[in-house]
Amino acid sequence: MITLKTLPQATAQEVFDQIVQHLLRQGKAAKSATGSCRYRAETSEGVLKCAAGCLIADDEYSKEWENTDWPSLVADKFAPDSHERLIYRMQGIHDCRSQGDWIRSFHEIAAEFSLTF
Repeated sequence: MITLKTLPQATAQEVFDQIVQHLLRQGKAAKSATGSCRYRAETSEGVLKCAAGCLIADDEYSKEWENTDWPSLVADKFAPDSHERLIYRMQGIHDCRSQGDWIRSFHEIAAEFSLTF
């Protein structure tokens, strides 16, 4: 499993695969009760994680990061800059597109980054 600690050693394909597998397995976005996207969202079904959140191990996570996008975490040195653009694009799919559009969006990202879906 890729975490912030191991992210610099991961390939773009590995990062993409972990995010896609996580989102498809989870089947829904990680949102607060008010509908805001979260790295981690506590729900009655358990803890949901967003596209970028699935790359953050429990011992690496900070609630202070909520309402902060991935590039800001990188700029503030909370996350490594490895695969920043890919993770941000995947975060955008989670945050801005309906679940019904995820598969098409994954294909688009795969093509954009020369990855396999």
